[in-house]
Amino acid sequence: MKNFRRLLAPAVLVTALAALFFAATAAAETRSGETTSPANPAIASEGDILGAATTYDSTTGAITFSVTTAAEPHEEIEVEGKSEENELMLVAGLGVSRDGACSTESIAPPVAEFLSPYSEPIAILLAAENEEENPFSSGYAYGSKVVTGTKTFLVGATSKTLNQAYSCAIVATIGGGFGGEAIDELSFPIAAPAASVPTPAPVTTPAPAALSLGKLKTAQAKAGKWTKAKLTVTDTGGTAVGPVAITVKAPKGVVVRPGSTQVPALLPGQSWTVTVQLKPTAKAKKKSTISLTTSSGTISAAGSFVLKRAG
Repeated sequence: MKNFRRLLAPAVLVTALAALFFAATAAAETRSGETTSPANPAIASEGDILGAATTYDSTTGAITFSVTTAAEPHEEIEVEGKSEENELMLVAGLGVSRDGACSTESIAPPVAEFLSPYSEPIAILLAAENEEENPFSSGYAYGSKVVTGTKTFLVGATSKTLNQAYSCAIVATIGGGFGGEAIDELSFPIAAPAASVPTPAPVTTPAPAALSLGKLKTAQAKAGKWTKAKLTVTDTGGTAVGPVAITVKAPKGVVVRPGSTQVPALLPGQSWTVTVQLKPTAKAKKKSTISLTTSSGTISAAGSFVLKRAG
Protein backbone atom coordinates (compact mmCIF):
# COMPACT_ATOMS: atom_id res chain seq x y z
CA MET A 1 0.00 0.00 0.00
CA LYS A 2 2.84 2.40 0.76
CA ASN A 3 4.41 1.83 -2.66
CA PHE A 4 1.04 2.32 -4.31
CA ARG A 5 0.50 5.71 -2.65
CA ARG A 6 3.95 6.80 -3.79
CA LEU A 7 3.05 5.82 -7.35
CA LEU A 8 -0.10 7.92 -7.34
CA ALA A 9 1.09 11.01 -5.44
CA PRO A 10 1.47 13.75 -8.13
CA ALA A 11 4.66 15.20 -6.66
CA VAL A 12 6.50 11.88 -6.92
CA LEU A 13 4.56 10.24 -9.72
CA VAL A 14 7.60 9.23 -11.72
CA THR A 15 10.40 8.97 -9.17
CA ALA A 16 8.47 6.25 -7.32
CA LEU A 17 8.56 4.01 -10.40
CA ALA A 18 11.18 1.39 -11.14
CA ALA A 19 13.69 1.65 -14.03
CA LEU A 20 12.40 1.39 -17.58
CA PHE A 21 12.02 -2.27 -18.52
CA PHE A 22 10.75 -2.11 -22.09
CA ALA A 23 11.79 0.97 -24.12
CA ALA A 24 10.96 -0.24 -27.62
CA THR A 25 8.06 1.40 -29.43
CA ALA A 26 5.03 -0.81 -29.73
CA ALA A 27 3.45 -1.57 -33.09
CA ALA A 28 0.12 0.09 -33.77
CA GLU A 29 -2.57 -2.03 -32.12
CA THR A 30 -5.42 -2.08 -29.63
CA ARG A 31 -4.81 -3.56 -26.19
CA SER A 32 -7.44 -4.35 -23.57
CA GLY A 33 -8.01 -6.09 -20.27
CA GLU A 34 -10.50 -6.41 -17.45
CA THR A 35 -10.92 -7.85 -13.97
CA THR A 36 -13.50 -8.23 -11.19
CA SER A 37 -13.40 -8.30 -7.40
CA PRO A 38 -15.98 -9.39 -4.78
CA ALA A 39 -17.66 -6.77 -2.63
CA ASN A 40 -15.81 -5.82 0.55
CA PRO A 41 -18.25 -4.87 3.35
CA ALA A 42 -15.36 -3.50 5.42
CA ILE A 43 -14.90 -0.43 3.19
CA ALA A 44 -17.19 2.37 1.96
CA SER A 45 -19.42 1.10 -0.86
CA GLU A 46 -18.75 4.03 -3.23
CA GLY A 47 -15.03 3.29 -2.95
CA ASP A 48 -15.38 -0.51 -3.24
CA ILE A 49 -14.26 -1.46 -6.77
CA LEU A 50 -16.16 -4.47 -8.13
CA GLY A 51 -14.71 -4.46 -11.63
CA ALA A 52 -12.61 -2.54 -14.13
CA ALA A 53 -11.87 -2.69 -17.84
CA THR A 54 -9.61 -0.67 -20.13
CA THR A 55 -8.87 -0.30 -23.83
CA TYR A 56 -5.78 1.37 -25.28
CA ASP A 57 -5.46 2.34 -28.97
CA SER A 58 -1.78 2.94 -29.72
CA THR A 59 -2.60 4.54 -33.10
CA THR A 60 -4.61 7.43 -31.61
CA GLY A 61 -3.20 7.26 -28.06
CA ALA A 62 -6.77 7.02 -26.70
CA ILE A 63 -7.14 5.36 -23.29
CA THR A 64 -10.59 4.30 -22.06
CA PHE A 65 -11.42 3.03 -18.56
CA SER A 66 -14.68 1.64 -17.19
CA VAL A 67 -14.75 1.22 -13.40
CA THR A 68 -17.67 -0.27 -11.43
CA THR A 69 -18.10 0.45 -7.72
CA ALA A 70 -20.52 -1.10 -5.23
CA ALA A 71 -22.42 2.20 -4.86
CA GLU A 72 -22.83 5.28 -7.05
CA PRO A 73 -20.27 8.02 -6.26
CA HIS A 74 -21.66 11.57 -5.96
CA GLU A 75 -20.17 15.07 -6.11
CA GLU A 76 -21.44 15.80 -2.61
CA ILE A 77 -22.07 13.62 0.45
CA GLU A 78 -24.12 14.22 3.58
CA VAL A 79 -22.16 14.58 6.82
CA GLU A 80 -24.08 15.17 10.05
CA GLY A 81 -27.07 16.48 8.14
CA LYS A 82 -25.03 18.84 5.94
CA SER A 83 -23.92 18.50 2.31
CA GLU A 84 -20.16 18.50 1.89
CA GLU A 85 -17.82 18.10 -1.06
CA ASN A 86 -16.98 14.43 -1.67
CA GLU A 87 -13.25 13.86 -1.15
CA LEU A 88 -13.32 10.53 -2.98
CA MET A 89 -11.03 10.35 -6.02
CA LEU A 90 -10.66 7.76 -8.78
CA VAL A 91 -7.21 6.98 -10.15
CA ALA A 92 -6.68 4.81 -13.24
CA GLY A 93 -3.44 4.27 -15.10
CA LEU A 94 -1.41 2.21 -17.54
CA GLY A 95 2.25 1.23 -17.41
CA VAL A 96 4.70 -1.49 -18.37
CA SER A 97 4.76 -4.64 -16.26
CA ARG A 98 8.18 -5.72 -15.08
CA ASP A 99 9.23 -9.42 -15.09
CA GLY A 100 5.78 -10.39 -16.34
CA ALA A 101 4.05 -9.30 -13.14
CA CYS A 102 1.26 -6.74 -12.94
CA SER A 103 0.89 -5.00 -9.59
CA THR A 104 1.53 -1.65 -7.95
CA GLU A 105 5.04 -2.82 -7.00
CA SER A 106 6.01 -4.06 -10.47
CA ILE A 107 4.91 -1.27 -12.83
CA ALA A 108 7.54 0.65 -14.82
CA PRO A 109 7.58 3.56 -17.33
CA PRO A 110 6.21 4.61 -19.73
CA VAL A 111 3.09 5.44 -17.69
CA ALA A 112 -0.20 7.29 -18.20
CA GLU A 113 -2.53 8.12 -15.34
CA PHE A 114 -5.98 9.67 -14.83
CA LEU A 115 -6.55 11.66 -11.61
CA SER A 116 -10.28 12.34 -11.22
CA PRO A 117 -11.94 13.70 -8.04
CA TYR A 118 -15.65 12.87 -7.86
CA SER A 119 -16.35 16.41 -6.61
CA GLU A 120 -15.36 17.74 -10.04
CA PRO A 121 -16.51 16.78 -13.59
CA ILE A 122 -12.92 16.45 -14.81
CA ALA A 123 -10.23 13.86 -15.41
CA ILE A 124 -6.59 14.99 -15.48
CA LEU A 125 -4.38 12.83 -17.70
CA LEU A 126 -0.66 12.70 -16.90
CA ALA A 127 1.90 10.80 -18.96
CA ALA A 128 5.64 10.21 -18.61
CA GLU A 129 8.07 8.23 -20.75
CA ASN A 130 10.84 7.71 -18.21
CA GLU A 131 11.42 7.86 -14.47
CA GLU A 132 13.23 11.24 -14.57
CA GLU A 133 10.41 13.06 -16.38
CA ASN A 134 8.03 15.25 -14.37
CA PRO A 135 4.64 15.15 -16.14
CA PHE A 136 3.63 18.48 -14.56
CA SER A 137 6.60 20.36 -16.05
CA SER A 138 5.14 20.62 -19.56
CA GLY A 139 1.45 20.78 -18.70
CA TYR A 140 -1.13 18.03 -18.78
CA ALA A 141 -4.27 17.07 -20.66
CA TYR A 142 -7.91 16.98 -19.59
CA GLY A 143 -9.84 13.83 -20.35
CA SER A 144 -13.58 13.19 -20.21
CA LYS A 145 -15.41 11.58 -17.27
CA VAL A 146 -18.94 10.19 -17.33
CA VAL A 147 -20.58 8.73 -14.20
CA THR A 148 -23.61 6.52 -14.91
CA GLY A 149 -24.90 4.92 -11.74
CA THR A 150 -22.15 2.72 -10.34
CA LYS A 151 -20.06 2.93 -13.53
CA THR A 152 -17.42 5.59 -14.15
CA PHE A 153 -16.00 6.05 -17.65
CA LEU A 154 -12.72 7.88 -18.31
CA VAL A 155 -11.25 8.64 -21.74
CA GLY A 156 -8.30 10.75 -22.85
CA ALA A 157 -5.20 10.94 -25.02
CA THR A 158 -2.02 12.98 -25.35
CA SER A 159 0.92 12.95 -27.74
CA LYS A 160 2.85 11.00 -25.08
CA THR A 161 0.35 8.13 -25.12
CA LEU A 162 0.90 7.36 -28.80
CA ASN A 163 2.54 4.02 -29.74
CA GLN A 164 3.39 2.94 -26.19
CA ALA A 165 3.99 -0.55 -24.85
CA TYR A 166 1.52 -0.45 -21.96
CA SER A 167 0.86 -3.91 -20.57
CA CYS A 168 -0.47 -3.33 -17.04
CA ALA A 169 -3.50 -1.43 -15.72
CA ILE A 170 -4.13 -0.13 -12.20
CA VAL A 171 -7.33 1.42 -10.79
CA ALA A 172 -7.84 2.73 -7.26
CA THR A 173 -10.18 4.81 -5.16
CA ILE A 174 -8.53 7.35 -2.85
CA GLY A 175 -10.14 8.89 0.22
CA GLY A 176 -9.26 12.39 1.34
CA GLY A 177 -8.45 13.80 -2.12
CA PHE A 178 -4.92 14.30 -3.46
CA GLY A 179 -2.39 12.67 -1.16
CA GLY A 180 -5.10 10.69 0.65
CA GLU A 181 -5.25 7.02 1.58
CA ALA A 182 -6.09 4.24 -0.88
CA ILE A 183 -9.51 2.68 -0.16
CA ASP A 184 -9.46 -0.08 -2.76
CA GLU A 185 -7.28 -1.02 -5.72
CA LEU A 186 -7.15 -3.51 -8.58
CA SER A 187 -4.43 -4.31 -11.10
CA PHE A 188 -4.63 -6.46 -14.21
CA PRO A 189 -2.71 -7.09 -17.45
CA ILE A 190 -3.71 -5.71 -20.83
CA ALA A 191 -2.79 -7.24 -24.17
CA ALA A 192 -3.66 -7.31 -27.84
CA PRO A 193 -6.21 -9.98 -28.77
CA ALA A 194 -4.67 -13.34 -29.53
CA ALA A 195 -4.60 -14.42 -33.14
CA SER A 196 -7.88 -16.18 -33.77
CA VAL A 197 -8.31 -19.40 -35.69
CA PRO A 198 -10.13 -18.67 -38.95
CA THR A 199 -13.83 -19.48 -38.67
CA PRO A 200 -16.80 -18.97 -40.97
CA ALA A 201 -18.35 -16.51 -38.52
CA PRO A 202 -17.84 -12.85 -39.49
CA VAL A 203 -15.67 -10.72 -37.23
CA THR A 204 -17.25 -7.42 -36.26
CA THR A 205 -15.04 -4.44 -35.49
CA PRO A 206 -16.00 -1.05 -34.08
CA ALA A 207 -16.70 1.65 -36.62
CA PRO A 208 -13.71 3.99 -37.05
CA ALA A 209 -13.68 7.30 -35.20
CA ALA A 210 -15.48 10.15 -36.96
CA LEU A 211 -16.30 13.78 -36.18
CA SER A 212 -19.42 15.78 -36.99
CA LEU A 213 -20.42 19.42 -36.47
CA GLY A 214 -24.13 18.69 -36.82
CA LYS A 215 -26.62 21.26 -38.11
CA LEU A 216 -25.38 24.85 -37.76
CA LYS A 217 -27.88 27.68 -37.30
CA THR A 218 -27.78 31.04 -39.05
CA ALA A 219 -26.62 33.90 -36.80
CA GLN A 220 -27.63 37.56 -37.02
CA ALA A 221 -26.25 40.82 -35.61
CA LYS A 222 -26.17 44.54 -36.33
CA ALA A 223 -22.94 46.14 -37.50
CA GLY A 224 -20.65 46.78 -34.53
CA LYS A 225 -22.65 44.46 -32.24
CA TRP A 226 -21.54 41.08 -30.92
CA THR A 227 -23.62 37.93 -31.22
CA LYS A 228 -23.00 34.38 -30.10
CA ALA A 229 -23.01 31.10 -32.03
CA LYS A 230 -22.94 27.63 -30.46
CA LEU A 231 -20.89 24.92 -32.16
CA THR A 232 -21.34 21.27 -31.20
CA VAL A 233 -18.76 18.65 -32.18
CA THR A 234 -19.74 14.97 -31.86
CA ASP A 235 -17.80 11.71 -32.09
CA THR A 236 -20.10 9.89 -34.51
CA GLY A 237 -17.79 6.90 -34.92
CA GLY A 238 -17.38 3.71 -32.93
CA THR A 239 -14.13 4.49 -31.07
CA ALA A 240 -12.87 7.30 -28.88
CA VAL A 241 -10.98 10.28 -30.32
CA GLY A 242 -8.25 12.34 -28.70
CA PRO A 243 -8.61 16.07 -27.95
CA VAL A 244 -10.38 17.89 -30.82
CA ALA A 245 -9.16 21.20 -32.26
CA ILE A 246 -11.80 23.61 -33.62
CA THR A 247 -10.87 26.43 -36.04
CA VAL A 248 -13.30 29.22 -36.98
CA LYS A 249 -12.58 31.44 -40.00
CA ALA A 250 -14.59 34.51 -41.01
CA PRO A 251 -14.35 36.66 -44.17
CA LYS A 252 -13.22 40.30 -44.17
CA GLY A 253 -15.59 42.56 -42.29
CA VAL A 254 -16.41 39.99 -39.59
CA VAL A 255 -14.55 39.67 -36.28
CA VAL A 256 -14.60 36.25 -34.58
CA ARG A 257 -13.28 35.15 -31.20
CA PRO A 258 -11.85 32.79 -30.34
CA GLY A 259 -10.52 31.84 -33.73
CA SER A 260 -9.42 28.45 -32.44
CA THR A 261 -10.12 26.33 -29.39
CA GLN A 262 -9.77 22.73 -28.19
CA VAL A 263 -12.21 20.34 -26.52
CA PRO A 264 -11.36 17.18 -24.52
CA ALA A 265 -11.25 13.65 -25.86
CA LEU A 266 -14.69 12.24 -26.77
CA LEU A 267 -16.29 8.84 -26.28
CA PRO A 268 -18.32 7.37 -29.17
CA GLY A 269 -21.58 9.32 -29.38
CA GLN A 270 -20.37 12.01 -26.96
CA SER A 271 -20.73 15.72 -27.87
CA TRP A 272 -19.09 18.92 -26.67
CA THR A 273 -20.48 22.44 -27.28
CA VAL A 274 -18.41 25.62 -27.49
CA THR A 275 -19.53 29.21 -27.95
CA VAL A 276 -17.90 31.72 -30.29
CA GLN A 277 -18.61 35.44 -30.58
CA LEU A 278 -19.09 37.20 -33.91
CA LYS A 279 -19.27 40.90 -34.80
CA PRO A 280 -20.02 42.20 -38.30
CA THR A 281 -18.46 45.57 -39.09
CA ALA A 282 -19.87 48.18 -41.46
CA LYS A 283 -17.78 46.56 -44.21
CA ALA A 284 -19.35 43.12 -43.72
CA LYS A 285 -21.53 41.70 -46.46
CA LYS A 286 -25.24 41.26 -45.86
CA LYS A 287 -24.54 37.54 -45.61
CA SER A 288 -21.10 36.24 -44.56
CA THR A 289 -20.16 32.56 -44.58
CA ILE A 290 -18.32 31.42 -41.43
CA SER A 291 -16.15 28.33 -42.03
CA LEU A 292 -15.47 25.69 -39.37
CA THR A 293 -12.94 22.88 -39.20
CA THR A 294 -12.52 20.22 -36.50
CA SER A 295 -9.59 17.82 -36.32
CA SER A 296 -8.10 15.13 -34.09
CA GLY A 297 -5.02 13.53 -35.58
CA THR A 298 -5.94 12.33 -39.07
CA ILE A 299 -9.69 12.66 -38.38
CA SER A 300 -11.43 15.88 -39.42
CA ALA A 301 -14.78 17.43 -40.28
CA ALA A 302 -15.76 20.73 -41.85
CA GLY A 303 -18.86 22.89 -41.90
CA SER A 304 -20.15 26.43 -42.25
CA PHE A 305 -22.99 28.72 -41.30
CA VAL A 306 -24.22 32.18 -42.34
CA LEU A 307 -23.95 35.42 -40.36
CA LYS A 308 -26.53 38.00 -41.45
CA ARG A 309 -25.78 41.71 -40.94
CA ALA A 310 -28.99 43.29 -39.74
CA GLY A 311 -29.92 46.90 -40.46
